[in-house]
Amino acid sequence: MTDQLAQALIAVGSRQKSTAKRISDFERSETHGIFTQQQTVSGVYAATVFDGTIFTDTSGGVVTVNLPTAVNLSGRIYTITDTGNAAANNVTVNASGLETINGSASATLSVNNQSIMVQSDGSNWFIIAGYP
Repeated sequence: MTDQLAQALIAVGSRQKSTAKRISDFERSETHGIFTQQQTVSGVYAATVFDGTIFTDTSGGVVTVNLPTAVNLSGRIYTITDTGNAAANNVTVNASGLETINGSASATLSVNNQSIMVQSDGSNWFIIAGYP
């Protein structure tokens, strides 16, 4: 075996050990999955750039969630979820100013435990997922 080939094999083995260590460290970490800030809100709530999931407590009445402007938040995602009484007390999700959610000024959750996930395109909000 030539010296160059031997050095190349040593280098490859070293990289494999390094990669294996990084994977092993990741597997032992407790940060798997996606974690977002969550809030449970009632009444009128202004979503912040720090929110991710907004649980709405509709047991005491209707809930309104006002989204921040979509401008400069391209790619930003919010999940708004009713915690069980939206059929009696709707949840209204409002876009900011003249912005829209799927072309409308607002979206309404009117089914118990209903959820929507909205994402900004930098100008408006779009519902990218929902249940039911």
